[in-house]
Amino acid sequence: MNRQEAPWKNKLIAIMKTSICRTGLIAFSFVGVIMLGLWLAEFIGLLDFIDRVGTHAEGIAGFI
Repeated sequence: MNRQEAPWKNKLIAIMKTSICRTGLIAFSFVGVIMLGLWLAEFIGLLDFIDRVGTHAEGIAGFI
């Protein structure tokens, strides 16, 4: 069994060591970090926008 499993393990290790696989993993993680950062910035911006609308609404209500 070990003699039959060794070629599979060697092929798997060779595939993982290829530059295409490495660049794919790096690009995927880089895009994931960018998407998470954009989502976080949008979330913070949305909270800031809601806060601004709330203060404007309080000012308008104070006028009335």
